[in-house]
Amino acid sequence: MMRKVKLPSARTILSIILYFVFLWYASKFSLQAFGERPQLVQILSLCVFSSIFCASPKTFWCFIFPVAVMVGVYAPIGFEYGKPSYQFVVSLFATTVSEASEFLSQFSIRYVLKGISIPALAFFAHLLSKKVSFRPWRNKVYVLVSVSILICFGRPTPFLDTLKMAFMQVEEENEELKKLMNKNAWEAVRTKSPPKDYLLVIGESVRQDYLHLYGYPVDNTPFLSNSKQVTAVDGLVSAAHFTAGSLRLMLTDPDVTEKEWKARYDHNLISLAKDAGFRTVWFSNQGYSGIDTPVTAIAKNADKTIFVTGGGYTASNASDFVLLPMVQSELSKDVSEPRLVVLHTIGSHNRACKRVTDMPYVYVASDNSYKNLACYVSSIRKTDQFLEKLTDILAKHSQRTGRPYSIIWFSDHGQTQIEESGKYMMQHGDKTRSNFEVPLVRIDSEIPGPIRIKSFKSGLRFTCGLAGWMKIEADGLPNCNLFDGKDDHGSQLKELLERKEDDPPINLNLAWKRVE
Repeated sequence: MMRKVKLPSARTILSIILYFVFLWYASKFSLQAFGERPQLVQILSLCVFSSIFCASPKTFWCFIFPVAVMVGVYAPIGFEYGKPSYQFVVSLFATTVSEASEFLSQFSIRYVLKGISIPALAFFAHLLSKKVSFRPWRNKVYVLVSVSILICFGRPTPFLDTLKMAFMQVEEENEELKKLMNKNAWEAVRTKSPPKDYLLVIGESVRQDYLHLYGYPVDNTPFLSNSKQVTAVDGLVSAAHFTAGSLRLMLTDPDVTEKEWKARYDHNLISLAKDAGFRTVWFSNQGYSGIDTPVTAIAKNADKTIFVTGGGYTASNASDFVLLPMVQSELSKDVSEPRLVVLHTIGSHNRACKRVTDMPYVYVASDNSYKNLACYVSSIRKTDQFLEKLTDILAKHSQRTGRPYSIIWFSDHGQTQIEESGKYMMQHGDKTRSNFEVPLVRIDSEIPGPIRIKSFKSGLRFTCGLAGWMKIEADGLPNCNLFDGKDDHGSQLKELLERKEDDPPINLNLAWKRVE
C-alpha cells in the first residue's frame, strides 16, 4: 500500500515564500549598503547563503542578526558614498565626536530607514521560519542546489577586500608619514624674500562657481570683488575631492610619475619654509582627534601649531573668526625673518547652516527646498568677511611695522549639489567638475589690482607655486608662478577634469534675513 505524502498547507507555502522574499530584499539592501549595484546572481548568492542560517535560532542570533545590525548601521554611509575607500578610512581616523554627529545627521531619512530594514527583514524571516518549522538544511536537494549556486557564483561582494585594502593604504600612508615627517629631503634651499608676512588660508569645500567673484549672480563676495589688492585666478584644480587626499598632495611636492600620485612628506611646504629661514605657524579650525592624518602631521612640523578643536582647546564647531585673535597675537611678536602663517578654516564644510550662526545676516531662499544652498552661499559671504577682517589686521600691522604682507586663499576641494527628498544640498563627491574647480585668490600689499586671470593651475604643482609666491628656491624644485596667466602643461588633473560631468550652480532667489 502506497504511503500518502502530506503536502504542506497553503499557509506554510505562503510563509516560506515570504521567508525568501524578506531575505531577498535584505540581501539586496545589504549589497547596496556595501556600495554595490548588485546583479541578480549576487543577490541570489547572498539570499541562498542567508536562508540556510537564518532559520536556525543559534546561527540566526549568533551570526545573521548581529551582522545584519552592523550592515544596517553602516548602510546610510554606503548608500550615500559607495564603496569604502582611502578617503573614508582616513576621515574615520581623523573625525572628532562633534564632526561625527554632524556627519551622521546629514543622511536622508530614506537611507536610515532602508538601513533599519535590513535587520528587520532578517528578523521577520526568522520568525516565519520558526512559525512553520522550516529547516532548509535538512532538505538534501535544497542543500545541494544551494552549494551549487554558491560554487558557481562565488562571493556576492568584494566589500571586505575593498575595506581591507583601504585600511592597508591608510596604514602604509601612516608608516610613510612616521618615516619621513622628521626627515627633510629639500636640498640647497634659499630665499630672496624680504622680511614679509605670508598668510596661507586653506578654505574648506568651496567650489568657485558659487562666488560672485567668479560670476555667481548673488553678491556674496563684496570685499574680494571690489578690493584693489585682489588677484583672482580662474583655473585652479584641487588634487582630490576630499581634504586629506587633496592637501597631502597640494602641500607637498608629490611624485606624479606613477599612476597613483604619491605625496612626498619629506618635501612638504612647512619644512621648505623652515629651511628657507621662515618662522612657521599653523592655526587650524579643523577637528583633531589625536590621531595624525597627512594634514595634521604636516601642521605639527611648524614652529608653532594650534588646533582650535583639539590639543589644548576644547571648543567644538568653532567659528573661523576665532582664528583672527590668534593671528593678532602672532603678529605682536617681533620677528626679523619672513613669516609663514597657515590658517586652516572650516569654511563651507558640510551642514553649512551651522557655519553661519554667528553672522548678523544670512541669505534665505524664497523656496524652502533651497534652504541648505542659501546657507552655502551665506557661508561664502562669511569667508569673504573673514578675509576682509584678516586683511585689515595685516594692513594695520604693516602700517605700524613697515612689513609688507601677502595672503593666498584657496579651497582644498569643492562639492556637488544634490537633490534629496525635494531638498537641495551640497555634498562631497568625485563625479563632477565642481568637486575639483576651486578658487585661488591673492591679496598683496605690494601688488595693485584688481587682477583677473584665467589659466589652468594644477593642484599637483601647488607647493611649487607657493614656493614661487614666497620667493623660495631649492635644488630640484622647478620655478612656478601661480599668477603668471600661463597654463600648467602635462598635468594629469586636466585629463581627469575633462572626464567629469557638468554641475552648473543654481541661481537662487535670495533675500537677507537677520539672525536673532
